[in-house]
Amino acid sequence: MIKKLNEFLPKMGNRLNFIYEKIDYGYFGILSMVSGIATILICSLLFYSVEPFTILSHWVSNLGGITTNSGEFSNFSNVVFSIGLFITALFTTLFVIGLIKDLLSSSSKINSLLSIGFIFSLLCLGGIIGVALFDLKGSPFIHAFTAMFFFLGSSFMVFFYNLAIIFDERWPYGIGIIAIFVPFSALIFSLSFIPHLLQGKGIVELILSTGPEFAFSRVWEWIYIIGLFAWFFVIGIIQLFLNK
Repeated sequence: MIKKLNEFLPKMGNRLNFIYEKIDYGYFGILSMVSGIATILICSLLFYSVEPFTILSHWVSNLGGITTNSGEFSNFSNVVFSIGLFITALFTTLFVIGLIKDLLSSSSKINSLLSIGFIFSLLCLGGIIGVALFDLKGSPFIHAFTAMFFFLGSSFMVFFYNLAIIFDERWPYGIGIIAIFVPFSALIFSLSFIPHLLQGKGIVELILSTGPEFAFSRVWEWIYIIGLFAWFFVIGIIQLFLNK
């Protein structure tokens, strides 16, 4: 499978040459961050006007619910959330394909890392679309599992792309190492669920809960999301400098 992906990825990148010849893919990394952060900020303002919250009391997904935790209409926060995620997914796709196209080389090690990263990219993007389509309040079960796809896919996507960057001599050596913080924060977020799962609580029950006992998990979810957007931005900026 990896061998077939190694053959497929260059062809995929070449098909989008008409875009990358006009726009450096680094800009799509920056736009992914701008779109993602703007979506969260706008949704936060809309949601907060109905139900005040902090990162201790609410998951990021609460911003995309058709209703607040108290049952009030979320002031169209859910609509902005879904549209914003679709736009972010588009920019992320163009960024990821551009990054793969740039990092592809004669090194089988780098190409294999990119192929594995691409598999997790598909999982990440599928998760984003699922979260955008199925909100936390209306379809909690589907939302919970598509969110899991997103967190799993995005964390491993960043991990394997970071490794490819580390092995690529053109990139500053420290960047890939520093960026390991992103999957590390995802690991802490995931591990924070274990004590609750061991007590017999289900995933859907966890994400629907408004209890203070999940505050630690919520904080690390917000940290991970912001860190992920920061990764897009940093890699995009560095690419623009490298391409000068």
